[in-house]
Amino acid sequence: MGPYTRQPPPSTRPAAPRCGGWIQENLPLLVQLQLPRVGALSLPRVAELVEGRLALRPAPELVALRERNPLAGPVDVAGRVTLVDTYREPRIEVAARITGRSGSGKWDIGPARVEVDLTRGALSVGAGAQAPVNGPLRDAELRIFVDGSIVEVFLPGRASVTARCYGPPGGSVVAESAGLAVHGCTVWRMPTRSVT
Repeated sequence: MGPYTRQPPPSTRPAAPRCGGWIQENLPLLVQLQLPRVGALSLPRVAELVEGRLALRPAPELVALRERNPLAGPVDVAGRVTLVDTYREPRIEVAARITGRSGSGKWDIGPARVEVDLTRGALSVGAGAQAPVNGPLRDAELRIFVDGSIVEVFLPGRASVTARCYGPPGGSVVAESAGLAVHGCTVWRMPTRSVT
């Protein structure tokens, strides 16, 4: 008998399922029927049940897409803070930790505005896309991904929103806090590369 290695027991907890989605354009029905493939594939997400409801969070592998050194941060946001004057990259990620019972936090990223508003109870992107958010938040992780015109926002365990925001690529990144504590706000470039 030769040497052998003992294998650890298999995990009793199943891996969280990964999923993605097709981000459909908001076009009139007749136009949509003529162009059935207008849209884009979302970033990979992890689906899980949190307190009896389906919640989505970004797949942990997305961290591998970040460049080693951030464009800005980490910065604690009080009032209005310009994190990046000008960026030209079509893909960036903004991450922060937020805490509060009421108030709002806003992130202007190129043509997109992302807002967490606990007074209204909403996570929103632009004027139309929003999801309900119930407070209070305690050290909640906020992740915002901008890939060209696609903006995907996650408040894991609470809400997620995906929207299209058109405008020239790049721009500035400005964060504003009014009543929410925003800590460790960081901006990363996300160059095109594959994750294996």
